[in-house]
Amino acid sequence: SCYVLPNIDAVPEQYRDLVPEDLKNFYSSLTAEDKASLVEWAKGHESYATEDEALDALKAKNVALYEKAAAARDLLKTKIDSLETEAKTFLKESYAAIKALRPAAGSKPDLTSIKAVVVGIYNKFTELSPEAVTNLEGTFPKTAAILKNEKIQKLAKGFIND
Repeated sequence: SCYVLPNIDAVPEQYRDLVPEDLKNFYSSLTAEDKASLVEWAKGHESYATEDEALDALKAKNVALYEKAAAARDLLKTKIDSLETEAKTFLKESYAAIKALRPAAGSKPDLTSIKAVVVGIYNKFTELSPEAVTNLEGTFPKTAAILKNEKIQKLAKGFIND
């Protein structure tokens, strides 16, 4: 779950083409009220211990946004559950690693930890069997495309060489 409100315009120009169209469309479709609700909701991110708590807090702010978020989460879970074991394990472990990056209340994100997670995910992706990669490509084409993207590979390799 997204605990902070990202700014699509803040994504460096060379990586903007990697932002999924669905995400771009979601943010461009937000009304002023939706944006205000998200900003208010995001202010409480440190108090949300679980995704369910975060969704409940969003529901209290804006039911329509909650319904969109809950539907997206359910769709994502269904798609993950449809994967073969190797691809499913890769995605679940990657998600857990990313989620673990969430800093403690009052702390800032740790760049060293972020780099380590990016490198770890990249390395695990490169170790997947061709069948698992094909499975990911069929179910999560954008995710697979991002992980196979030359810019992302250069970024991850740059982190490895730091």
